[in-house]
Amino acid sequence: MEVAGLIKDVGKVVGVVARERPAVLVTEIDMEGADIFGLIARLARYHPDTRSVVHTAHARPACAQAALAAGAIGFFSKSDPADELVEGVRAAPAARSCLLGSSVRASVAGSDTTRNGVAAPLSLLTSREVEVLCLIGRGMSRTEIANSIRRSPKTVDAHRSSIMSKLGFKDRVQLARFAIREGIVSV
Repeated sequence: MEVAGLIKDVGKVVGVVARERPAVLVTEIDMEGADIFGLIARLARYHPDTRSVVHTAHARPACAQAALAAGAIGFFSKSDPADELVEGVRAAPAARSCLLGSSVRASVAGSDTTRNGVAAPLSLLTSREVEVLCLIGRGMSRTEIANSIRRSPKTVDAHRSSIMSKLGFKDRVQLARFAIREGIVSV
């Protein structure tokens, strides 16, 4: 295993991935001003050969669901043994199903990933919808979201409408509160 680099500026990650073509990108969710779920979704879309693995102190089930929905292949807590992360990073390039650290597996198993046979809310969303939900949660306007994801404001409206329908919400405020409450957006 070889480390290609350490990047603190999230805005530079896609360029470095395009240039270096790593097999695995290990990232932290809680980076100031960063839309990590959007980054994971963009990498999954434009650089599918680079698999994303999240290593975080925020091992809440909703964070794991959001990361996996966005396209991450692995999710590990900083409280997991280091060898689990190393094994996960080694397994990520060929993995066909999600890789979870032991504490994450326990928290996901203890959560309602399905509630009375109904899928948990974030598992209902596409990776693009998770990305848009995160940006709404950060308080971005439809125009700012459109610029961020390189789509039209009407496309953003369609995604927002789909998210609200799937989650049963009536407005952007409810979506933002949900994103904050579930821990997929930090304030």
